[in-house]
Amino acid sequence: MKQRRAIWWVSILDDLPDDETTVLVSLSNGEVDTGYIDAGIWRKDNDAPFDLYANIQVTHWADFPRPANQQSAISNQQSPINNQG
Repeated sequence: MKQRRAIWWVSILDDLPDDETTVLVSLSNGEVDTGYIDAGIWRKDNDAPFDLYANIQVTHWADFPRPANQQSAISNQQSPINNQG
């Protein structure tokens, strides 16, 4: 069974990331994007506020996951084949 790394979403009602720290954001239209908060305003990477885009609101945020462990990825690709003979 594969182990998957979960992304822990935080409601913006419970906590906020540090100002100007880029994070993953879950949007009211069901999409996921990246953005940051600046003086209480959620902004896209191009500095435009999210609410300028058809009244789309950030509902949750998450830190970026850690990079994949490259050695584990190589080991998983080279796992032995079970010979039945």
